[in-house]
Amino acid sequence: MGTGLATHRHDGKQLLAGCKKKSDPGVKATACGASAETVFESPIQRLPMRAQFEFVSADFPPYPGEDQQVNPGRYGIRLAEFLAQELPAHGFPVCSVSVEDWGVKVALENAAYPLWLGCGNYEEHENGFLCFIEPSTPFVRKWLRELPNAPTVERLATAVETILQSSGKVSNLRWWSENELRRI
Repeated sequence: MGTGLATHRHDGKQLLAGCKKKSDPGVKATACGASAETVFESPIQRLPMRAQFEFVSADFPPYPGEDQQVNPGRYGIRLAEFLAQELPAHGFPVCSVSVEDWGVKVALENAAYPLWLGCGNYEEHENGFLCFIEPSTPFVRKWLRELPNAPTVERLATAVETILQSSGKVSNLRWWSENELRRI
């Protein structure tokens, strides 16, 4: 008999139930009585992922001429260097820091798939920064498999938040909601 967590719809509301899927032939309901048409999914797919955040800091100004390396008005090298220095102590060894046309990429060691953190200034706020974790999906496809990514993203999100908050160099750190990410 197979098992799985199910998301059920009761009275028009979506509820998470820890019931087990009955996969025997002819079974028309789950252990809690939900219909066999219930959609079964991994618990990881339901987790909101913290993959993009903003904050304010005057401690990471651009180097002279940095915006010519990136794109006019874009910078983030000092922030990326700071994070690259601190992340190994939190279990995320750094492969490289590289300048991209949108900002700065901090590539992290991860044997299963490429993992990185993007950093750049954010004009919505004076001294604002916007960072994001990639990949930002619950699973990563590699060959014919799906590898869970949500736990790795959450560990990295916690590490970055801890580094920034404990540094005393940032204020107004805010994770973007899934709705905000959909609007981009």
